[in-house]
Amino acid sequence: MSLKTNAPQRGRIKIRALSANITLTPEDTGTTFLLDAVGEDIIIPTPVGNRGVHYRFVMNAKCITSNWTITSGGTDLIHGQIASGAGDDVDTITAGTGIELISFINTAADEGDHVNIFSTGVFWMATGACHLVENITFTGE
Repeated sequence: MSLKTNAPQRGRIKIRALSANITLTPEDTGTTFLLDAVGEDIIIPTPVGNRGVHYRFVMNAKCITSNWTITSGGTDLIHGQIASGAGDDVDTITAGTGIELISFINTAADEGDHVNIFSTGVFWMATGACHLVENITFTGE
């Protein structure tokens, strides 16, 4: 039995570090994006026709320069909630319906704060967690 060194390894997730603006495509599905300290803009495709496409965004460093933002083509296409709290306690759930912008906030978002997004084929559904309230925000129109 021989093993190929370039063969995909089972159980591993795709990880990509981001440090600049990016427009994602459905081909990026399943990727975990590590966000650096300098916020940039992330554009995800419209959820329509992209059922099952999913992304994960994780702060890999404290956000210190500008917000990381996530938007989608169209309006009011993101729904979901972010859990936050100090220490081991989740004390706040921030829910959003008809969201257009998710932001990891400059000088607030910490390592490990994260958002998971998946397409239902009609809307994006977002869930996530952050260390403190307002580290990640939802904004509508």
